Amino acid sequence: MIIPEIVSYAEYVGLFVGVILLMFYWIKFRKQAQLEQAISSIICGNGMVGGAAVILLSFSSDICDFDIIGQIYVIFGGFSVSWISFTSFNKLLQNRKKVIEKG
Repeated sequence: MIIPEIVSYAEYVGLFVGVILLMFYWIKFRKQAQLEQAISSIICGNGMVGGAAVILLSFSSDICDFDIIGQIYVIFGGFSVSWISFTSFNKLLQNRKKVIEKG
């Protein structure tokens, strides 16, 4: 029963992580992000936390009453969401670095 209560705050934690990523972007490049980078940072933060929330929910028998194979697929899905969000933010940083190097 404790897992759904923890996951209920995932939206707020995801928004907080997204704002932290946006602040990291500002500090790293010393330039205010454009709207595209700001929105992408916040969505990536939500995706990272959302993927972790899906993994946690797979261990809750109240919500996810799959067999062990189904739970493994849900865990892989949550890991995939987190991984794609992380790599998207990394790609955002790499693209900005290329723009700065081109001058």
